[in-house]
Amino acid sequence: MIPVEKTIKKETVLKNPIFTLVKHTVVTGSGAEKSRYIVEHKGAAAIAAVTGEGKLLMVRQYRKAVDQIVWEIPAGKIDPEEEPEEFIGRNGRKGLWRSVAERELREETGWKGVNWEPLCSICGSVGYCSEKIEIWRCDCESRGSTDFDEDEYLELYEMEIPRLVEMIGTGEIFDAKTIAAVLMLDRERKDAR
Repeated sequence: MIPVEKTIKKETVLKNPIFTLVKHTVVTGSGAEKSRYIVEHKGAAAIAAVTGEGKLLMVRQYRKAVDQIVWEIPAGKIDPEEEPEEFIGRNGRKGLWRSVAERELREETGWKGVNWEPLCSICGSVGYCSEKIEIWRCDCESRGSTDFDEDEYLELYEMEIPRLVEMIGTGEIFDAKTIAAVLMLDRERKDAR
């Protein structure tokens, strides 16, 4: 049996609009007291938006954390005032943040999505961060104008799934949510044959 660590004390180290860094004092399975620093994050939604030609909408943008321009699927964080609303897809998967996914798709790409389905959820760094990203699949229906955040600069692309799988293999795509979405869609594509 794997022992669960019990938190005996919590202390906020840093709080900002995006996340809170909390020091947990825990008792481990061996009875020792240890410190665990956890980045608490409300979460995010990401979108695997598929065009009528079967291409995936991709964005490229600069990310300071890795100091480079990154290939990604559209995504955005859950705002502090947003509350979850449970949604069960035809695929039987549960999702909570469809409204966030719809908003982010419109803001970043200008597209409106239809046939929304929860695709999968990921945690990018379970060792120190609570952020859970729900990835949603939708079909692109109609395109309007984008509504970028004040300091957001994106380039939009429509790309073939097999090409994206190649880009994962070469390391051109290394964003975890994008890798998960592309591989799930690639599996869907192969299963449909």
